[in-house]
Amino acid sequence: MRRPELIARSVAAAGVCCIPFAVVLVTAWLWRDVVFGEIATQWQNDEVSTVAPTWTVLLLPLCGTLICAGVAVVTATELDPLHSRKAYFFAFGIGVMLAIIWLTVLVPNVLAPDDPSAPALMLLSPLGLLLGFIPAAIASLGASRHPTLEQATPQGEA
Repeated sequence: MRRPELIARSVAAAGVCCIPFAVVLVTAWLWRDVVFGEIATQWQNDEVSTVAPTWTVLLLPLCGTLICAGVAVVTATELDPLHSRKAYFFAFGIGVMLAIIWLTVLVPNVLAPDDPSAPALMLLSPLGLLLGFIPAAIASLGASRHPTLEQATPQGEA
């Protein structure tokens, strides 16, 4: 049986992992007039070289962050916090990376729709994976200090 504080930590970690999906969803709704149009998706020498419908650019981050949030929620209900740290790490890290990619492509098109600049910050998006330590730490805080019932009973007494 899992302890209530460990369950609360799992729920908090899963909630944190849902943040990238919420960010992508909210920004797509706030800038829906841009989402229903076309945006620059590739640049060459700071000039726009490719334009695509925005929904195609939105599809990967939206679906990817939704899958990451779903993995975190399923992990919170199925695994104990000590063994679920890797799932939270990758779910939040990949979700943040996809949200950064979405924002770095969308923001230049929103700010300067006629001549958007090349998003140099997109090169930093893999660093978003490091933020996966946040929900992993939330889930594992106290997990080793509070043994489960199976670990607390001596071998000969059960």
